[in-house]
Amino acid sequence: KNVGTFLGQEGNLQIVAERESSPLVGGGLTFTSPSGETLLRARFVSTIDGELTGQVGVCEVPDTQFEGLPFCQPVKNSADIRAFSIDAGFLQGSPGDAVRASLHLGIGLRQFSFGSLPCIGNESWEPVCEATAEIWEDDGGLSAFLLAGLRLNGELGPATLWVEGIDRVGRYNGGSDRADGNIQNDVSITAGLALRIF
Repeated sequence: KNVGTFLGQEGNLQIVAERESSPLVGGGLTFTSPSGETLLRARFVSTIDGELTGQVGVCEVPDTQFEGLPFCQPVKNSADIRAFSIDAGFLQGSPGDAVRASLHLGIGLRQFSFGSLPCIGNESWEPVCEATAEIWEDDGGLSAFLLAGLRLNGELGPATLWVEGIDRVGRYNGGSDRADGNIQNDVSITAGLALRIF
C-alpha cells in the first residue's frame, strides 16, 4: 500500500493505493557445497497481470453517504514487480537428523512497472485520479532489499520435504508531489518436495 494526500491532510481524505494479489512466475539455480552444509541460490521472479487500485480513503468504508458518488470511483492501473535475489543458506544439525533447519540471508533488487493511465473524462473524478497517479509516478527504478528466513528440511529416503519462510524488506522509492515512498515488507511461506534422481 501507499498513501497520498488529497484535499488537505485529513486522514479520511487520503488517497490509498493498494496493489492487488496476482500470479507469480520465476526460476533459479541452487549450488550446494560438497558437504551439503551450505547452499547458494540465485532466483528471479515476476508478477503477471498485476493491478493497482487507488481510492479516497473514506470511500473504502461500505455504506457511507459518499458511496456511488463520482469521486469514489476507483482508479485502476496495471502494476507489476520483478525481483532478482541471491541468498546463502547454512544448514544446522547433524547429517542423521530427521529434520534439519537452515538459516538464509541474502540481498536482491526489485523493479516496479506501471501502466499509462490518462486522467480524463470526468471532472469530479480527475482530481482523484491525478492524486492517485502521483503514488506510482517516479517509481524509482531499481530498489534494493534484504532477505532473511528459515527453511526446514525433512529427509524421506530419496526425497526431501521442505517448508520455508522468507521475509524481504526494502523501500519503494516512488511517489511524487503529495505522495511518498514507503517500506515494502513481503513475507512468503512455501513448501515443496525434492526428489534425488542421481
